[in-house]
Amino acid sequence: MSALFEIRELSKYFKLGTRREEGGRNPLLLKAVDSVSFDVLAGECLGIVGESGSGKSTLGRLLLNMISPTSGQVLYDGQEISALKPESAAMKKLRGDMQMVFQNPRSSFNPKIPIVRSLHQVARLYGLSEEAAEARIRELFALTGLGQDILTHRNDELSGGQLQRLAIVRALIPGPRFLMADEAVSALDVSVRAQILELFRDMQQRLGLTVFFVSHDLSVVEYLCDRILVLYLGKILESAPADELFARPLHPYTRSLLAARPRAYPEEVREEAPLAGEIPGAVDLPPGCRFSSRCPEMVPGLCDFVEPADTEVSPGHKVACHLLRHCDKIEAGGAPEQKGCEECGASVGKEKVEI
Repeated sequence: MSALFEIRELSKYFKLGTRREEGGRNPLLLKAVDSVSFDVLAGECLGIVGESGSGKSTLGRLLLNMISPTSGQVLYDGQEISALKPESAAMKKLRGDMQMVFQNPRSSFNPKIPIVRSLHQVARLYGLSEEAAEARIRELFALTGLGQDILTHRNDELSGGQLQRLAIVRALIPGPRFLMADEAVSALDVSVRAQILELFRDMQQRLGLTVFFVSHDLSVVEYLCDRILVLYLGKILESAPADELFARPLHPYTRSLLAARPRAYPEEVREEAPLAGEIPGAVDLPPGCRFSSRCPEMVPGLCDFVEPADTEVSPGHKVACHLLRHCDKIEAGGAPEQKGCEECGASVGKEKVEI
């Protein structure tokens, strides 16, 4: 598949003010996204996971050019859109091609007007006539399983599942190629969540959509996504096809996330991967590996001082971890020994690191 989006060394820093340091006052920067590179392939569902504060939503908004990057490039279908101002006429022409489904559908509809007016406003914004808008809304209602009777209702008269289906209808009105879903099912009951996930999968297949799915729920991305990025403090620590990531997670952070998932059955046995402490702030980032301050496998003098480079351990599976780069026991697609690997520890420990 060809790349619909190409992301190159993309960063977004938010200035929070200044602070006094040696030599004067320097800007206080929150590094929400810090030099990430990846592709979004046409027709795929790419999932992005990580704890709250890892930069997932900011990264999605950068792809849509809702906010301007501090540095780096976002190329959409070969055109650099990161150089366009979000409110520019050139960017507005592309808005119909890329749409967003928000986390809370109840707050994303105007409570003062009926649903039909909200949908027609979107249709008019993208140049559809009254007749074309009516036909498009009827078509999308049929695809999403909604009844025409709810068009006259306001958002406080509808359930969360109905509103999220309506949010998907609204996003699909201009006929986009790309859909960003930002925690689109996290506010829904479990039974309704399953229905909406099935709807996302059905819409993607029927309409040939490319989906960027932001979630903190690993079970959701395992079910829905083709590939997964694991984000931590604005950095991608691991990326892989979904099946491979869940079958063979290599980064200690990925293994910790998987170990923290609720067990489907009480008798299910999983390897424990303890994760202590909270995610550090994105202002004063730890040197070296971003995860070193919480990593149970951290090697002092290496992980906490030198930032690891990406290592491709198998086609499409990349990991940013020093253990994978230095352990002599690693083979393509393999993993370091989990506990007490003297060979691995010696190999890493003997590595000369100049700071």
